[in-house]
Amino acid sequence: GIRILADIVEELKQRIRSPLAFLLAGVEPGYLAIEDRVKVVKTGLIKDDKELVKCYNACDAYLSLTKADNLPNSLIEAASCGLPIISFDSGGCREAVLDKESGYIASGNKEIIEALAKILNDLAIQESFSAKARAFAQNNFSMQKQVDAYVRLTEGLLKARGFN
Repeated sequence: GIRILADIVEELKQRIRSPLAFLLAGVEPGYLAIEDRVKVVKTGLIKDDKELVKCYNACDAYLSLTKADNLPNSLIEAASCGLPIISFDSGGCREAVLDKESGYIASGNKEIIEALAKILNDLAIQESFSAKARAFAQNNFSMQKQVDAYVRLTEGLLKARGFN
């Protein structure tokens, strides 16, 4: 998805009222075609959870341009930090977003741009989506929810095999 970021930035710059900046976390992607047009902060690989939370908290929204993924941890982490998520409808990405409530699921570049513009231009939408993203993540992806799901799965498999 990084290849289409330049096109998105060019259109988005014309549609939002405030200065645009991107925070890119992870393995250094090298020079990006957007760096001469908007501020880009590159963190490199982050191994400390507290630093990762600081990065999420420095953002207004989380943009995922992945075209093939299952249920990325980064979407759950971003939602847990109260970030509205904008993502393509790929793999399990839809499972981490309440479409049009905690973020947007998009099918193309135009929808990504529309969604980002709505969130970045409207503080009320941003705050509402933020609260719903955090609540959704806590209610559906907390550690206890995951442990309970694994226990139910294991119990169901044992029962199906005749173990009680």
